[in-house]
Amino acid sequence: MQPPADTRELGLVLWHGLFGLDELHFGLWPPGTEPAVADLSRAQARLSDTWIAQLPQAPARILDVGCGTGHIMQRLLQQGYEVEGVSPAISLNQQIRERLSGFAGRYRLHECAFEKLPAEIGPFDAVLFGESYQYVPMGPSFERLGALLADEGRVIIGDFFRKDAARDGGAGDGVLRGGHGLEKFYRLAATQPFRIVLDEDQTPAASGTLALFEQVASERVIPFLQATGAFLRKRYPLRGRLLSWLVRQPLRRAEQRYLGGHYNQATFEKYKSYRLIVLQKVVA
Repeated sequence: MQPPADTRELGLVLWHGLFGLDELHFGLWPPGTEPAVADLSRAQARLSDTWIAQLPQAPARILDVGCGTGHIMQRLLQQGYEVEGVSPAISLNQQIRERLSGFAGRYRLHECAFEKLPAEIGPFDAVLFGESYQYVPMGPSFERLGALLADEGRVIIGDFFRKDAARDGGAGDGVLRGGHGLEKFYRLAATQPFRIVLDEDQTPAASGTLALFEQVASERVIPFLQATGAFLRKRYPLRGRLLSWLVRQPLRRAEQRYLGGHYNQATFEKYKSYRLIVLQKVVA
């Protein structure tokens, strides 16, 4: 299933507030590069470039699943692709329409979850999951992709997966949630009419984004929440104490999660694997 729309929208608000960006995905940091907020936009572009490089040449017909605010759709339209997007998030969809206002009539936006797409909208030459595959049920996704893709069509997945060490209930899974099991994905893919034509481990280059997030959380987010609580208690003693009591537990959980020494680059590399996987539909 797709992530709840309000969760995606809240994530975008936080991302924009922390970094001044309106993209939600990881970035790629070359070896020796020190992750920095000022460079995050370029790091994100490096990552999305690796996805786009796996698409067939324009004017191929592309389906962008979980298309965020439409950045990649915009890039593909500018390059001459035929593009359709899938997103159930109402406010994000409004931003997509505003961003793509200059391409009226040249794209289509499906405001629903991926699994609810009718097969009749195909065939597509490629389906792109830019950090959205983790929200799609794997089994049904293959069936849906088989119906949506043209013969020898491609599936491009840029996302993180759980390693065996982070199975449900494992130490890492409670800290860094999300992602399908990687071995489970391989086993399932082997039974489907698809072949893996590329499987690239991007974990070392992508994990720097977690180092940056940890830095921002410790230097900006937690101090901001703490300062806000102190101000409210001083300025509005009665209401401030009530508000402080209401946010104390969420603040404590945030501190434990983000500043407890677990939500970081090393933990991500231990329990997750960031992959660029390209599948091609096999024609019987």
